[in-house]
Amino acid sequence: MITPTVLDHSPQARADAGFQKRAFRIDWNVRRARCPQGRTSTGWFPVRQHGRDAIVVQ
Repeated sequence: MITPTVLDHSPQARADAGFQKRAFRIDWNVRRARCPQGRTSTGWFPVRQHGRDAIVVQ
């Protein structure tokens, strides 16, 4: 990881509903994320957003 994850300002985090970003487990070696219910991501896409490098996980 190059930098820490961004603070979660999503509607779910503000409402304390759903899953916050910190609840997900990221395996950088295999490029996969796992949600608290055990489901794994189906896609990992390096992108450029707002002029910065990012990764979109599906």
